[in-house]
Amino acid sequence: MAHAFAGYLWQPPDAIDGAVAARVLIPSLASQTLPVDVEAEKDWSGEVGLAGRILGALNLGVTGWARYAYDQIDRQNVGTTNLVASYNFRQGRAVGAETYGNFAVGRLLDGFANAGWQLAQGQGVDSERYLFTPAQLAYSGWSTLDHVQSWTANLGLDLHDDGGKTHLSGLANYGSGLRTGLGDQLTVPSHVTLDLTLRHPFDVVLHPEVALDVFNVFDEVYAIRIATG
Repeated sequence: MAHAFAGYLWQPPDAIDGAVAARVLIPSLASQTLPVDVEAEKDWSGEVGLAGRILGALNLGVTGWARYAYDQIDRQNVGTTNLVASYNFRQGRAVGAETYGNFAVGRLLDGFANAGWQLAQGQGVDSERYLFTPAQLAYSGWSTLDHVQSWTANLGLDLHDDGGKTHLSGLANYGSGLRTGLGDQLTVPSHVTLDLTLRHPFDVVLHPEVALDVFNVFDEVYAIRIATG
């Protein structure tokens, strides 16, 4: 099976008055009149993909996608606080691909897996300029967005009895690391986590199900952000 999609998206900005917050939280801006000039984002996007079944029990697929945006909306911290406000890049672009599959091994084991790559960038801060330093405003190149994680992968397995009642499930997740550092030019270290679930329903009134979940089995500690202020 093949599929293709193309679309146009109009996305309004968040209704948060960042200018008021900035005058309160950044002393140097307290006496200034700051414009509220965030524009709606306009996106053109598309994707194409192929999917098929192999040997009856294995489904595979691959999808590629791309997007080009005008007045791309992103978010930035107000000063050194955890409050964020929306602003516009003059333009933005993104591209990615994903491959995925699900399978069955006999009558007792089911599973799925997927892996993806993506890149998303913005160019030219075009609104709420008070959120940035002069050096940031002067930069005219493409900036990778801070929430971009280049590579991700997941593997899920479900081992169950022949009647499909008792299940032991596991989900492993890999991430190559989000962007960090001034200008988001760095990447935090990659990580792998594993979650497990054991569950069983009982044949009594209301058919209750009891489950035991263990998140991050190996207590993998990994960074989300480093050196972003």
